[in-house]
Amino acid sequence: MKSTVATGVFAGSNLSEAWQNTVLGIDRAPDQKLFHTVTRIDDPTTEDDHVRRAIDSLLADEGHIDVETVANTIFPARLADHCATIEELAERYRAMYTTIRRFRDNNRGTYFGRMVSYPGPTATDSTDQLTALVSRLRDQLELKGPMSTPYEVTLDSPGEDAAGTPDPRHGDSHDFDSTAVAHTNAAGEGRIRGFPCMSLLSVQIDRHHLHAFAHYRYELLIEKGYGNYLGIARLQQFLSEQVGLKVGVLTIATGRANVDVSHAKVTKHFAQDSLLVPRS
Repeated sequence: MKSTVATGVFAGSNLSEAWQNTVLGIDRAPDQKLFHTVTRIDDPTTEDDHVRRAIDSLLADEGHIDVETVANTIFPARLADHCATIEELAERYRAMYTTIRRFRDNNRGTYFGRMVSYPGPTATDSTDQLTALVSRLRDQLELKGPMSTPYEVTLDSPGEDAAGTPDPRHGDSHDFDSTAVAHTNAAGEGRIRGFPCMSLLSVQIDRHHLHAFAHYRYELLIEKGYGNYLGIARLQQFLSEQVGLKVGVLTIATGRANVDVSHAKVTKHFAQDSLLVPRS
């Protein structure tokens, strides 16, 4: 029997190639899933048009939301284009957050919302993690020897929302439940939740570059994966610009990663001969 634990790193010179290699590698695994996967993207600011068109087409065929919508939950690129600073972006997003959460898919919040308005023990308490992170980076970069690693935001939930119900589209509901984390709310009531799947995002100073690292408990590589990669990459680029560094490597580690369409569809849309994209 083939191992269900990843034995190597999936890598690519750009975002599209790294995501494609991850999909093709996991598609060959038992039940199209692997535990402990690592994807490394050398240049997360670059995409391949062939791969991007292929995933956009497949998402439309499957009735899923598009790549841009998924990416926007992690980093609101259009809003950021009209904001000069992280402070302005965070303030404008918080002003819109109540409206954003009225959409069904956002009723428990968005990743970016948790970065700039992390919920506290009461409804009126929140923390702007992202602005604080940028401030710490700027302060450290003023020093001769800046610390390289103490820059992270948590996306995990403190348990203030109602427990979620596993979506049957995710496959085996028992397996999906196993990725949830128990929390205790202010009243002491334990909650089991499957959201958010990304639990941690951190960045690291490496001389003139800013690397990024994200941890997912669970990831659906087709429905959400490409959009997740893109949203994190855009956030990494924005943070780099805010503190005057170059964009470094993006690494994504996942507890369990799934290819959530059939092997035939993966082959049709993303196999080497269908895309003519070189694999690393």
